[in-house]
Amino acid sequence: MAAALFRDLLERHGGDREWQVSSAGTWAEPGLPASSGARAAMIERGLSLEAHRSQPVTGDLLATQDIVLVMGAGQAEAIGAEFPGVASRVHLLSALAGPAYDISDPIGGTNAAYRVLADELRGILERGYAKLVSLLPATPRARREADGERPEPDGA
Repeated sequence: MAAALFRDLLERHGGDREWQVSSAGTWAEPGLPASSGARAAMIERGLSLEAHRSQPVTGDLLATQDIVLVMGAGQAEAIGAEFPGVASRVHLLSALAGPAYDISDPIGGTNAAYRVLADELRGILERGYAKLVSLLPATPRARREADGERPEPDGA
């Protein structure tokens, strides 16, 4: 949901052509669709998760990312432990808009819980947009790669 909401925010701010947004889970099983609660919450906001398929965090994926946003400190710690070279690019999503805290994942919860999370994520992304943009490099990693720069996978 955070990736879909961030893409929407970028589109509204005109940055959707510059940045690529990916979604991955620290302990995700690959290839699964978004939960029905997440899909319903996004549909209510005019967004779709129908094409979404889960993917785990990998060194190769992290090598293509300029910033890594996580919902909880445990995820940040796990990524930093497995991929130490990326630790400086890992940030708690909540810290973009105020004090850092773990954002609860409503996995297996009610549609109402997903709606609450969607509102929370949208609020954080909107309030934290300027800070998030300030964390991103002037030239996106994807464009640097197209120009011949090849990042090395961190911790791989």
